[in-house]
Amino acid sequence: MLRTIQGIGRALWALAFVISGASANVPDTGRSTVPRCLNVCPAGDQGFTVTVRDANDLPLGGVTVELFPGGCPGEVALLCADCSELSGYDPVRRSFVRVTNPSGQATFRLCGTVYCPAGGTNWVEVAGDGVVLGFATFLATDQDHDLDVDAADVALVSSALGSVNHPADQDCDHVVTAADVAAVNAHLGHQCSGPVPALPRSWGRLKAAYR
Repeated sequence: MLRTIQGIGRALWALAFVISGASANVPDTGRSTVPRCLNVCPAGDQGFTVTVRDANDLPLGGVTVELFPGGCPGEVALLCADCSELSGYDPVRRSFVRVTNPSGQATFRLCGTVYCPAGGTNWVEVAGDGVVLGFATFLATDQDHDLDVDAADVALVSSALGSVNHPADQDCDHVVTAADVAAVNAHLGHQCSGPVPALPRSWGRLKAAYR
């Protein structure tokens, strides 16, 4: 009986070792960190970071992180052509891609505005090497999507005070408050720093390009 129990114990230990080894170097949803807010500004002065770790809580470098608009088929990305950082934008999938550094971090600093015309929250699927790590929401300081932040944008956020799950919410607390007005107001005057080519007439007066 004792030998049988010892044999079962060794088998369980071996199985645990195999499972642990299989989980190593694979992005783990529970250990990785995904921000709720994916804040963007025409000036590219807002950034957000996705951190990828495996089941052993070790950071994973070289992982392809993709922000995919799975919950918003109509996603619109208006990006400034003169941004100092390449957007990593895939116009076919309408997604953004970065590769993690040795610390397992992928930081995005996007110049422009990204939004879902239908509104909503958590419409961005965040994945690492194809493993879904979480869901988030793009939030823009440029509320009217004309690639600058001005009084009109502040007015739009102010008019939405008290609204729940509204695109004007800048801090992902689900309610538009004075803090959101202040957040947009802090970016007044921010815009694409150089000329951008006009989009087809069907896009109205909006101007943008992706890099």
